[in-house]
Amino acid sequence: MNYVTSSYMQLLWNGALLDKFIPSRRVRQGDPLSPYLFVLVMERLGHMIEATMERGSWEPLLLSRKGPISSHLFFANDLMLFCRADDKDVDCLNHVLNSFCHYSCLHFNRLKTNVFFSRNLSKKVTSSLSAKLGFTKVDDLGKYLGVPFFRKKVRVDTFQFLVDKFRAKVNGWDVRKLSLASPFNLVKSVLITIPNYFMEFQHRSTMKFEKLARNILWRSSALERKVSLGSWDVCCAPSLNGGLGIKRLQDPNNLFLLKLGFNLVTNIEMFWVQELRNKYNFHRILPNDIQRSNCFYIWRSIANVWEDVKKGLTWVKLDGCLVNF
Repeated sequence: MNYVTSSYMQLLWNGALLDKFIPSRRVRQGDPLSPYLFVLVMERLGHMIEATMERGSWEPLLLSRKGPISSHLFFANDLMLFCRADDKDVDCLNHVLNSFCHYSCLHFNRLKTNVFFSRNLSKKVTSSLSAKLGFTKVDDLGKYLGVPFFRKKVRVDTFQFLVDKFRAKVNGWDVRKLSLASPFNLVKSVLITIPNYFMEFQHRSTMKFEKLARNILWRSSALERKVSLGSWDVCCAPSLNGGLGIKRLQDPNNLFLLKLGFNLVTNIEMFWVQELRNKYNFHRILPNDIQRSNCFYIWRSIANVWEDVKKGLTWVKLDGCLVNF
């Protein structure tokens, strides 16, 4: 970054020009060159981490015996680092970050940086390592782009925050003052689309969302239950078949899972695909069943729609080297 300079700046003060000066942080914020420079310096950080691993000073995370190693993940301008929870790796992590900040002129706020430890470590060890790093120790990584990081086993109450968001949206409307068509438009265009970003959850969670949607549609509440003018199946039927055209939440949920299953078969170069395929011994082209007794929640969800994944795939005639008779 010593070879990167910014333009001179000069301020107009009371009609007179002040002396020229150069910004201390070199490239000004919003400069068109900034995103490209950021990508370059972050790529350099990745090279520094890989060089440290080759020397044996940094021990990365390994989810499976034959799977790819995980030392760092870049998400736009966010960064996740994985290493062993001991003094050697923590000292190495500090050295890499300090060197990177020195050469790139970029700085990060240690107080706003979180560190997450395994539950197998004692409180004394985690407190010592977090103090050495200067990071804030947390028991939960929270959310990223609105999606929570799941640490524990995924259950129905895991998505309770979505149900609460769903209910808060409903409570903000006074449906008694709306016309008969207004609740239908609210349910179809607003409520049913809220969980789409968080899809791939359990069927019982979708039932909770649809129950709230039914209540707003028929103007029911916990204190007053109104008569339903039609079954929910009729409401979710296509308009051409006499229904209201409301989409069932389970349908887009399965659709997103099918897309993950398709990537699991076809895009084997993707990082998450390599991790899952190696962890669950997924080496055949298209196995008949991928159910496992002990597996991640996302793997179990894909396994539930695996029959539909197989129906949507077709064979292409090539040289036959991938076919096992």
